[in-house]
Amino acid sequence: MNIGGSSRHAQNWISVLQARLFGARGHFHPRLASPASEGFKSIYDLGPMRRRIEKLVDFERLNNGDMRLCVATTDIETGDPVVFLVV
Repeated sequence: MNIGGSSRHAQNWISVLQARLFGARGHFHPRLASPASEGFKSIYDLGPMRRRIEKLVDFERLNNGDMRLCVATTDIETGDPVVFLVV
């Protein structure tokens, strides 16, 4: 058994748990409202990611058709890649 591999695996799991509990700076953070509260939308607030994208993407230029956008992500239920093309 690879001891270094086991240690690395444990370290990765700790990082995953830390992100789920505390969020990822600049990307998302947990909401304080409980899922039972009225108006609940989701467990995480994605506001930091929205602000980052708004700062980095020139939406006017993108909407004028001067450039193309390709976004690749992963389907969380199947693990399959999903690609969105905006032309």
